[in-house]
Amino acid sequence: MRVLTFLFLVSSLLFAYQKGDKVNAPQLGISQSGVYVVDFFASWCNSCKKELPLINNLSAKGVNVIGVDVDENIQDATNFIQEMGLNFKVVKDPKGEIIKTFNPPGMPAIYIIKNGKVIDTIFGAHDSIDEFILSKIGA
Repeated sequence: MRVLTFLFLVSSLLFAYQKGDKVNAPQLGISQSGVYVVDFFASWCNSCKKELPLINNLSAKGVNVIGVDVDENIQDATNFIQEMGLNFKVVKDPKGEIIKTFNPPGMPAIYIIKNGKVIDTIFGAHDSIDEFILSKIGA
C-alpha cells in the first residue's frame, strides 16, 4: 500500500507544472510579462483560511495575485470569497478544469509565474506566507 501511495504521489508530481514550465491557462488572464502569484484554495481548506488574509495583503502591496477557488458549489465559493474579503482577482473553477491543468499535489498550492513560466511552487501551509512569497519574487 505504501508503495502505491508513493507511486501515485510521484506520478502526480510528474504531470504538475514545475519550475521552468510555460503556463497555458487562458482562463487566468496571465500575460507573458510580469510576475503573478496563482493561489489555489477552497472554503473547506483550513490552511487556506489561515493563509488567505496574508495573500490578500500581498495584493494590497501591488503583487499580481490570482486566486483559483476550486469549490464545486459556486455559492459556497462566492460566500467564501466574500467572507474572506478578498481584494484580488478570483477565478471560480467548479468543474476542476484549471486545477487539472496545474495538477498540484494538495492545497494550499501556490505557483509563482514570471513572464509566462513557473519560477517557483509552494505546496502546503506556511507561516508568514506573504513574507515567504515576497522573498521568492524579490520584492
